[in-house]
Amino acid sequence: MLYQSLNLIFLTLVYLVCVYSTINYDPNGRTIIDPDEEVQHAVSTLFSVFRTSGSAYGVVRYFAENSILFPKRAYGGAWDGKLTWGTLTHSRVLSVIHNPAYTGAYVYGRYRDNKTVNADGHFEHHPVRLPDKEEWRVFIPGHHQAYISWDDFEANQKQLCSNQTNTELCDRRAKAPPSSRDS
Repeated sequence: MLYQSLNLIFLTLVYLVCVYSTINYDPNGRTIIDPDEEVQHAVSTLFSVFRTSGSAYGVVRYFAENSILFPKRAYGGAWDGKLTWGTLTHSRVLSVIHNPAYTGAYVYGRYRDNKTVNADGHFEHHPVRLPDKEEWRVFIPGHHQAYISWDDFEANQKQLCSNQTNTELCDRRAKAPPSSRDS
């Protein structure tokens, strides 16, 4: 029991440290969207442009053409809490769009680590995405304020899947609720 409690505390700390540069915490430790209005505007713009363009590259192009920077907040170390702004990348767009935290959900356990032993006898780690939210270790919808609804999140996942040229991967995901980061 103690191990499970410590494990849950550890998982929560990992969530707090690794979560998102545009999701923040109030002085009581509650999850909130970043109080900076420019950050909120940048994230809302990302989702709005994706809804209009239908592609992550379309979002990157819009931000570049309009000279809009995207926020990133540092966690830990000397830069802890510092907000920086930079060019929005395709991978960053995908990480935001695929992240259910922007729906107001607290999630943990979307990935499982499969270990294998290579020819040299060393462990190799292979993260495997669990597409079905029922398989996630923790899923708490409505945990905090949201940028988008769960329905919008699912529609975004379907849109990204339909954009893929790897139809085998897309066909597999169509059979389960999508929550991946590949697109």
